[in-house]
Amino acid sequence: MESARLPPEFKDFRSNIGVYGNNLVLVTFDKKMRTIIIKDKWLAKTFRTLFAFALHSVELLQRQPKA
Repeated sequence: MESARLPPEFKDFRSNIGVYGNNLVLVTFDKKMRTIIIKDKWLAKTFRTLFAFALHSVELLQRQPKA
């Protein structure tokens, strides 16, 4: 399992998105915790691709020289 944390400037982010198997899991942590599980292979694949792209983009930015 791979995970990543958002940078501190996103500290008010009160939800979570997870993908396992063919399931997309959406969780909110506002006043009342709510969870939605969507069982769909193509949504799971799409979110995995988006997560991989985001992580790759962060890695590229971290390799750039600081200005």
